[in-house]
Amino acid sequence: MALGLLVANVLFMVWNLYAISDASREVRWSHETIVRLEDIRSELLKAEIAEVEFVYSGKERNLTQFNRSVAKVRNSLKALSGRLHDNPTRRSYLLAVERAIAAETAEIGGVIGARKAGAPVAILDDQLQGRMDRVERRIDAMEMAETEYRKSKQDENNDLFWSAIYAFVAASALDLVLLLGVHYLSYRSRRELTLNAEWFSTTLRSIGDAVIATDASGRISFMNGVAEELTGWGEPEAAGRPLEDVFVILEEMTREPAISPVGRVIATGAIQGLVDHTILISRGGLERPINDSAAPIKNPDGMIQGVVMVFRDVTQDRLASAERERFYRELGERDRRKDEFLAMLAHELRNPLAAIGYAVMLSSQFDTREHLDLSLDVIRRQMRHLSRLIDDLLDVSRISRGKIALKQDRIDAGASLVNAIETVRPLIDERGQSLEVSIEPGGLPIDADPTRLEQIFVNLLNNAAKYTDNGGKIKVVGRKEDHLITVVISDTGIGIAPENLSQMFELFVQGDRSLARSEGGLGIGLTVVKKLVEMHGGSVTARSEGIGKGSEFTIRLPAAGYSEDGDSAPRPALRVPGPTRVLVVDDNVDTVHNLSKFLKILGLEVEVAYNGHEAIEKARRSQPDYILLDLILPGMDGYEVARYLRKETSCRDAVIIAITGGSGDADRKRCEASGIDHHMLKPLDQDILVTLLSKS
Repeated sequence: MALGLLVANVLFMVWNLYAISDASREVRWSHETIVRLEDIRSELLKAEIAEVEFVYSGKERNLTQFNRSVAKVRNSLKALSGRLHDNPTRRSYLLAVERAIAAETAEIGGVIGARKAGAPVAILDDQLQGRMDRVERRIDAMEMAETEYRKSKQDENNDLFWSAIYAFVAASALDLVLLLGVHYLSYRSRRELTLNAEWFSTTLRSIGDAVIATDASGRISFMNGVAEELTGWGEPEAAGRPLEDVFVILEEMTREPAISPVGRVIATGAIQGLVDHTILISRGGLERPINDSAAPIKNPDGMIQGVVMVFRDVTQDRLASAERERFYRELGERDRRKDEFLAMLAHELRNPLAAIGYAVMLSSQFDTREHLDLSLDVIRRQMRHLSRLIDDLLDVSRISRGKIALKQDRIDAGASLVNAIETVRPLIDERGQSLEVSIEPGGLPIDADPTRLEQIFVNLLNNAAKYTDNGGKIKVVGRKEDHLITVVISDTGIGIAPENLSQMFELFVQGDRSLARSEGGLGIGLTVVKKLVEMHGGSVTARSEGIGKGSEFTIRLPAAGYSEDGDSAPRPALRVPGPTRVLVVDDNVDTVHNLSKFLKILGLEVEVAYNGHEAIEKARRSQPDYILLDLILPGMDGYEVARYLRKETSCRDAVIIAITGGSGDADRKRCEASGIDHHMLKPLDQDILVTLLSKS
């Protein structure tokens, strides 16, 4: 009998130990489930951010983070599914989360697909808002359920423990050995429970959100460190106090006292989800916006034994949201400016093309000398205008990419200013404007790139002349101020609205477009000025009293010690030595025809070729002194033709001049590597061409 009782007691104790171990394992697994859910929440947020960045930027690399986050979410869901397969209740929560996530990722995928298909950002913008709320609710519900499940397992541990104790007491009289054995097993069980309790407590104290637990009457029984920091109360002094004394909250909009989430849980027995627009007032009076949620702690009978509340400070979230909204507004503004710029560019390109078209039409209908001269004059002017537009665009591109290298020298800024004035003077005289110039005598020494410095002055003077009425006044002042060279260009023109002053040097900004439209331009001149001035270590500012009150632009550049080494040597007179043989190579028949006629007028012997192979054959036969070579040819390109000709004895000393539409450093370096002597941009500048052909 005693042996039977002993065996039965042992079996009963073993069963209890296994049950306790199983319950402890379930507690640990429940914690791991909550951690997995938080990981899923974090990765979904990353996926949504990646989606937003892709929608607004259109860059494919933003999808890498999206795909990585979705893969992590799927792995976590798979792990949870394997862990919870034998628990229908907990699995039902997981299935709800999986369905919400599937719907969320499907919607995100739809938005990404639409964006790839070219859908406008404005149409997709509404689809980017508020989709995470559904997933958040499902995850919060599952977390609350897991917290309740874990609590129930701890209660189960307690019941099992006392069952083991009672069994030990009942069987202690049978055998001292049995008593010692039960005592040993009981000790181990208590130790495990204590470790589990400490582990659970440590977990709550180490998480990033604030946690407060209360008893069934709403009195505080636990606070972690984050809750102490946000409320201003320490756990020892808050313990036993009503929650309302420590957790003081207001409705953000009305400033009325808010209903405690713990009170709602005790009243309803249900989990309370996240509540927005709530303000927490700390003990010291500091206000913080928070989100909070609460869940009941129930015993096995379903009676509420307490409430656990989790809340967090959302101040940084609010700031991040405001920053995102500001970023999206700025992105939209940049897109608007870009669209306006493209419309202006199309208009500015069509204007000279239309004028050229009319001139061609006029010359084809009337072959009198008067009409031909008029047409040629129009075509020359419009070609120069197109060249200036393209040069401005290329300057902005090169400056933005850091591709412009300054060729600095010790120069007189006053001389560059005078040259710029002479360049713009025809426009000033045409408009009948008065020009007052005051340049400090003795020179304005500066280390600068003379070409770029003159470009700065010409841009500002052109603007002053363009946006000043006929008969208006323009004033130019150049002076030295301590270590600075200061140039001030002012006018009595249309002026600048105060709200536009801060944007005048930004790309594509053109002030009052209704006024600027009549004068043309792309709105990039001041951007070029600002970038070039900054590359010289200086600054440029704009000032205006408002519309109709004129403008003033001030340039400040570092001064340098200046000593004049003497007058520069006079430029040699242009000449075209003869007889000179020229080979023109281009696949455009009109270009070859017109350029050949121009060269023949200069008294040169001209041969033409329309492709690379023909050029090589004619070069061997005629042995030209100069070769005007288009770089884009059918079959064999100009670089290959140049390399082949340099191997020919008859063409080794010929001067090869490349004719191209590309102006980058890479094009020039490739020309040098191919044996090309000079590099000219289309359309050709006849003065530069004559100068090159005049060199012996």
